[in-house]
Amino acid sequence: MSTMESPVASVPADPLLAALTATRLLGRWSLVCQRHGGGCSCCPGLGDIDMEEVERLISLDLRKRHLLMQDHEGFAELLKQCVSRSLQADQPALTALLEDIGRGIHELEKVQSGLY
Repeated sequence: MSTMESPVASVPADPLLAALTATRLLGRWSLVCQRHGGGCSCCPGLGDIDMEEVERLISLDLRKRHLLMQDHEGFAELLKQCVSRSLQADQPALTALLEDIGRGIHELEKVQSGLY
C-alpha cells in the first residue's frame, strides 16, 4: 500500500495489531523526516523548521484531544512504546490517537508530494 492511499487503517483492539499499526506509522514518520532533511520548503509558511519542532507542534495539538498524550514528550515516543507493547492504554483511546497520528502524517505526506 502506498503512503497516499489512506491516512491510517482502522486500528484493531488486539494490542499486537495496534503495535503493528504503530510500527507502520513510525515508518511513515521516518520517511517524512528523511524527505524533509535539515529543513526544506515542504512546510509552507513555517520557514526553516526542523522535524523535532514539527513533531512538537503536532504533539501539542494531539495533547488537546487525547489524554494518552499527556505523559509523552512526542508522538514518536508513544508509538515506540506501543510497538514494544509497554504502553498500558485503553484500546478505544489508543485507536483514536493512532488514527489522529496517521491523519497528521498523511497531511505532511501530501504537502511533501506537492498535493497542496
